[in-house]
Amino acid sequence: MKLTKIIRIAALAFVAAMGFTSTAQAAVTAVFSVGASCGGATSALFSPGGAPVQVSLCMTTTSPSTTCGHTIVLQAAAGENGRFIVTSAALGSNYSDPNSEVSQLPLAINGTPNVIVADFGGTSSAPVASTANQLLATFTLAPQANATAGPYVISLNSVSIAAVDADGSCGATTVPTESALTASFTLNRNPAPAFTSLPAATFSTTSSNNFTVTATGSPAPTISLSSGTPPTGLLFTPSSGQLVISGTPSSTGTFPLVFTANNGTSVTQNFTLTVGGQASQTIAFSNPGAQSFSSTPVVLSATASSGLTVALSTSTPSVCSIVGSNVTMLTLGTCTIAANQSGNASFLAAPQVTQSFGIVGTVPGAPTIGLGTPGDSQAIIAFTPPSATGGTAIISYTATCGGISANGTSSPITVPGLTNNTLYQCSVSATNALGTGASSATVGVTPAAGVALVVQGVKSRKTHAALGDFDLAIDTSQLIGGTLTTEPRNIGAGHLIVFQFNNPITSAGTASAVDQAATNVPVTVAFAGSEVRVTIPTVADKSRVTVTLSNVNGAGGTFPVSLGLLVADANNNRAVNSGDIIGTKARSGNPLDQSNFRFDFNLNGAINSGDIIGVKARSGNVLN
Repeated sequence: MKLTKIIRIAALAFVAAMGFTSTAQAAVTAVFSVGASCGGATSALFSPGGAPVQVSLCMTTTSPSTTCGHTIVLQAAAGENGRFIVTSAALGSNYSDPNSEVSQLPLAINGTPNVIVADFGGTSSAPVASTANQLLATFTLAPQANATAGPYVISLNSVSIAAVDADGSCGATTVPTESALTASFTLNRNPAPAFTSLPAATFSTTSSNNFTVTATGSPAPTISLSSGTPPTGLLFTPSSGQLVISGTPSSTGTFPLVFTANNGTSVTQNFTLTVGGQASQTIAFSNPGAQSFSSTPVVLSATASSGLTVALSTSTPSVCSIVGSNVTMLTLGTCTIAANQSGNASFLAAPQVTQSFGIVGTVPGAPTIGLGTPGDSQAIIAFTPPSATGGTAIISYTATCGGISANGTSSPITVPGLTNNTLYQCSVSATNALGTGASSATVGVTPAAGVALVVQGVKSRKTHAALGDFDLAIDTSQLIGGTLTTEPRNIGAGHLIVFQFNNPITSAGTASAVDQAATNVPVTVAFAGSEVRVTIPTVADKSRVTVTLSNVNGAGGTFPVSLGLLVADANNNRAVNSGDIIGTKARSGNPLDQSNFRFDFNLNGAINSGDIIGVKARSGNVLN
């Protein structure tokens, strides 16, 4: 109260010394106003610990008085110390006395008076003229967390005064009059939010759902999910005074949730979300990774989150097949398996999951060794091809007796150049494009002179352009009217029937052939190594033929074999039908090898449109 006291003491002394008189008390009123200007409400809302409240103190004086200074002291009601703290104070623009003093902030408002802004006003050379609603100061009040009741009243303490002067000299000729200032401001706590929506809702997994959580309050509260885990698939969209729950939940069940409404004061609501209908489910399906071609099935694992059985199927049936969870590799390439679960009354169908893995080639497995037949300075080794081809066609087989080997494309293989009366252990290995696999077990053979001549096998041999010869083994046990092996390839330069013997051939003997009507069919004969080769230069398609060798090596005896000639009967069922057409189409474009050469009907070294056209043209033909 520096300026006021100075004014009062100095003015009274001057009056005593000079005979000046003091004026009568002028009319002065003060009022609080919410905000940073005058004319507002004398009350405001607050939230405990919430946003600050701005309050202005305004004054009205009547003419002819002028204002010289003020002392402002704020106080709270008894027992309400520290509920509000003044964090800033700004003087009105008309009051720029350089001697003004403002208490150090922040400062708590207590029941015991605290000086907030003291001793300020106009200067003696520029007093403030009387007017209505002069802005004295603006305070920022911060509500504290302990301000939980209300209403709270902030008022001017009795020491708060305004110094006014009728002649405008502010103490130069007359003593200013101190007029008491009284005013109060009421702070009301914001009304707490109140939930107005039901504390429960029922949703379904089979349709879109919507529910709005609402709450009242001033100001309108913000509503949020504060606790609990809802099912996936739902959106929570807040707006003023509400929270919209929408979407299609992914799972059924009861979900306890807690919502909070906050407008400076927080309240909570326990909420129960019940979800019915069919729950969603997912499939966990692991990828087995790349597999080396093998006859051993690949075992897959796929499970559904519902616990229901997952059905597996192949999307690449030409590469792999599947039964249950066991995948059988058919050829090299990419195998794709689809996992599905169709759902039931409690669960929706699961989204399909697929896994793809590569089937890579390897060398063939070992053939199964068969009989070893001795011959003069040679051994004839029979075998069964391996079930594990390595994923690509077997190109050739190698029979090895001791350190001597011979190659062939099918069983049996004759190994020449052996020493008679010597025991040899013989084995067979298979070779594909990736290399040669393991050898079979061995069979003992002792070559000898004078061993009786025996046919080891009979084959139909044809040349497929630049790819060379491919032999078709003939079942030698069938008579001409039986279930014959059919030769499905065109006659070309003639049908070449190759008899393989256990001994070297020195004389082919004689050859003859008859058809199913016992009509003679012309043939020519030649020999090389242990083979006698009979050529049928011309014969009608769909014929049955028996070819007979006699007196080979001058040893007497006969060796007959019967076969069928039916172009395009690739599946050897003695009829050309849809099976042959489907099989040819499925192999079209594939490289020619031991597994598919029967489908190269026109012998051009490839399975293509020409073969497809040929098999379609012959559909319906049967072996006579």
